[in-house]
Amino acid sequence: IATSFDRTQNKPALQLAFDESEQTKQHEPFAAYASMLDYLVIQIEAKGPVAADKIRVRIRQAIGVSGISVIASLSPKLGSFLRVVWQSRDPASPDEGPPTFVTTSKEEENVPKKDNIRVDLRLARMKYTMREFFKALTSDGCPCVMILDDAQWADQESLELARHLHADPENPLFMLILTWRTNDIHEEESCYTAVGSSIGIFSDDLVRRINLQNLSQDGITLLVAEALQMPSSQVTKLAKVVFSKAFGNPFHTKQYIAWLEQEYQLRWSAARSLWRWDENKIEMHDTSYTAGELVKDRLRKLPQKSLTVLKIVSNLGQSFDEIGACTIIGKMDTKELFDVDVNSGETAQCLEALVQGGFLERRVALQRTVFAHDQLQESVYQLIPKGSRSLLQLRIGERLLEVMEEHSSDNVSFLGVDLCSKGISFLSSKERMGLALYNLLAGEKCIARSSFATALAYFEYGLSSLRVNDFLKGRLSLELSFGAMEAAFCVDDFDSVRLHYDRITGSGSNSDDKIRAHILLIQSTGSRGDPKEAIETGFRVLKSMGVKTILEIANKVSVYVQLTKTKMALRKHTEDSLTNLREMNGVQLRQAMRIIEAMLPFAYIHDRQLFMHLVMKSVRWSIKYGMSGQSALVFAALGSFPAFQAMDMSLATICGQTALRLMERFGSRDYPGMVMFLVHSQILNWTTDLPEVQKHLDRTYKVSMESGDVLSAYCSLGASYAISYESCAKNLEELEVLGEVYSRRIRDNGSESIAAIHDTTWQAVLNLRGESFDATELSGQAIKNQDEAILLARTSGNDLLEFMVLSRQVQLSYLMGQHQRGDAFRARSDNTVRSMASSPHLVSHVAYCALNCLALCASNSPASKRNSSHYKTATRLFKKLHHWRDDQGYKYCSHMIDLVQAEFYRVGGDFNSAQRSCEQAIEDAEAQGNLREKGLAHELLGRLLMRDQQDEMSAAQHIDEAMQAYHAWGAVALVNRLLDSYGDILPENPEASELVSSFVSTKSNEPNVV
Repeated sequence: IATSFDRTQNKPALQLAFDESEQTKQHEPFAAYASMLDYLVIQIEAKGPVAADKIRVRIRQAIGVSGISVIASLSPKLGSFLRVVWQSRDPASPDEGPPTFVTTSKEEENVPKKDNIRVDLRLARMKYTMREFFKALTSDGCPCVMILDDAQWADQESLELARHLHADPENPLFMLILTWRTNDIHEEESCYTAVGSSIGIFSDDLVRRINLQNLSQDGITLLVAEALQMPSSQVTKLAKVVFSKAFGNPFHTKQYIAWLEQEYQLRWSAARSLWRWDENKIEMHDTSYTAGELVKDRLRKLPQKSLTVLKIVSNLGQSFDEIGACTIIGKMDTKELFDVDVNSGETAQCLEALVQGGFLERRVALQRTVFAHDQLQESVYQLIPKGSRSLLQLRIGERLLEVMEEHSSDNVSFLGVDLCSKGISFLSSKERMGLALYNLLAGEKCIARSSFATALAYFEYGLSSLRVNDFLKGRLSLELSFGAMEAAFCVDDFDSVRLHYDRITGSGSNSDDKIRAHILLIQSTGSRGDPKEAIETGFRVLKSMGVKTILEIANKVSVYVQLTKTKMALRKHTEDSLTNLREMNGVQLRQAMRIIEAMLPFAYIHDRQLFMHLVMKSVRWSIKYGMSGQSALVFAALGSFPAFQAMDMSLATICGQTALRLMERFGSRDYPGMVMFLVHSQILNWTTDLPEVQKHLDRTYKVSMESGDVLSAYCSLGASYAISYESCAKNLEELEVLGEVYSRRIRDNGSESIAAIHDTTWQAVLNLRGESFDATELSGQAIKNQDEAILLARTSGNDLLEFMVLSRQVQLSYLMGQHQRGDAFRARSDNTVRSMASSPHLVSHVAYCALNCLALCASNSPASKRNSSHYKTATRLFKKLHHWRDDQGYKYCSHMIDLVQAEFYRVGGDFNSAQRSCEQAIEDAEAQGNLREKGLAHELLGRLLMRDQQDEMSAAQHIDEAMQAYHAWGAVALVNRLLDSYGDILPENPEASELVSSFVSTKSNEPNVV
């Protein structure tokens, strides 16, 4: 693509059709994906019905009903394909005949047509859906290559989605190719930011850039020889002349050759069956012509009707539907605009001639006709007089919308709306209202496609198209303002949010409309980093509604009083009675619940006591006045709150089960993933098997992503990973790979704090695997990194991150025998533990803190040593473990209690009881499939036998068992540590396993023996 051509001619480049305010570019968001997905359906169906149905089933399972609606918003054709369900033949019927298809599954019959997903969650849902779509498409081993041509005209959302798909490390069979011309980019165009800056949104390490230069002299020679069907040696001089005119630009070269033929500088000799020319005459002929002028000169020599048709279709975009173009032109009064009549039949003939003449090309597979080059389209558009363009565009837009209405289509023609908007000066007041309605429909379609910047432009243009009298009344202006407010919220344009908020609340809108505006303002205020202002806005709204029973400032005393009241209210009910309470009827109460729901995320960030106060107030309202759609979230939040769990874990469990049932009863438009995450990760894990909890969390991740709730999704992903680590459901080798995948996936979506929490577990896995773990690093860089993580946690108010960092370090230090280091981290974690909800992580942390304290107490200690601070701390923590098991019913405490009990017996000098407790811990850990605690119990027992009972043979046997368990779990560092400490006794033990023997024989040669 030559920029040198026009530069050498010392003239400006060929002017684009999209300059100034006359931009005719179609604003349809993700238009490239729509055509690509349409073509993909053709490719899939070409595989045959059986293979196509297998692909359909894979995709349906991967993206679900919600994902199909996202795909359908981009490509109705692909949406229809995915909604088809292949029904096998009735067994009673004869075997002859093909299988039958129905177009709707039972699962989709009750899905509402209007998308209920919260507007700010839709972009995340679209990214997830498209990523899972392509993963499912390539899961059979067949790669998929997506090509976006002329990316310089792509909208920012399309490029961002392309970057997201391209950067997915979990789909190596997906390839993305973008092509663009840098000399066709204007700085004022939206695409300039993304493409003009060398596709800066794509990460350098994953991108290979290929810079295509102009054709060389040899390349032009081959091109001319091919065009004239002559040997290269015979066209060398002509090719030099052509190269001097077009400077190697392929498009300009072809246009120049066509112009030479048109000017009879190239002549066909029928007698000799070859082309004739005179290089000297060609070189001397009108050297001032640029490529753009040559193209226009060719166009002007077309028949008037053909040129008229070409001018009209140049407004339809680079590609268009030929049948639709004939219909539109047939409905237009072309004599009004071009002084020539053209009917639909003549239009078809003209299009055929233009295809034969090389101006247009037919893409049969896509059933589209395209301009031979977009510069050709631009040149045609420039031939339309500037004074006539807006009226022409209005007439074309009117016919487009008319055709759409005749077909009763639910889709809106973005191009029709755009073109009508260009001719707004010709519209009457009533017609302007019609245009405003079409802008509303186009904006809503953009919202459905998660293209919020484009949606905001449509909504605001719709508002500007209304006259003042029209604007002050009517539902149309109100809906446009709501749409603009939602779109502005999603693009972080707070000034526009506030402008439309004042416009809505200042009009004569009803109370539901005002509540909707209040909620958007609260969410927008909090999302821009001002949670305090968001809470204050919520309280102002509640006061204006007459709700005055909620404290704006909560303290420990008020929270304890509210806890007691809430506990007493819940004591009167069971899960069934709570779920079956009547529905909340009071309009004001339902509105107040919606306001409180919007305030909760920001109250949690700003003031935990106020958050708890709002939650408990909402729970008591739900019990007293009836349940609502917000009740599921507040019950889940109440059950997961540490203070409430400490008072009564059984009631917390009832709250969790009730929340899940209420979600099924009412649905949860905004927070289904958050409800499921809180219930499964903070409440039901107390009484549910950990592998089952992990399955629930994996399901929560999928549900959250399908609803666009990225926060809940990645919280669930991190919790599932941590549960796998705690329960030893997966070995460390598998967790090492998963940890990297999860960390990248979470960070790619901007969830830095959640990624930091996940990375604490992943780092522990790497350390246990033997990665970057030695005494020097422990006392140097590793501790520095942990301190930085804790500083990040404290500055961001992230208690969970601080707890996870300290908890993992306590456990890791104890397992590696670094007891003094572990005790330092234990002391730092005392304050954090109080704010943690009951979970397997908390139980494990308390147990390892107790074990670490006891490890610092000598065996057979006299009473004076047993009264040391470490012994007292271990005693306090041991009571907490007993409370969780005996009073709260947490069954995963048993083997940890046995281990801590064994250490107490060892310190007290009762070695026989210590041995029995270790053996019981081994039995319990084995029953639960926990290899870490099984190996630890064997190790403690081996130490006890070796150090305190001097039984080397039995000790070696248990050390061997510990190594076997650690090895099965994948803990290379723990195996190496035991070899360092006990390697000298293992070879002398005739019962030592072959595994341990191989460890000993290879240890001197390999640092990582496993």
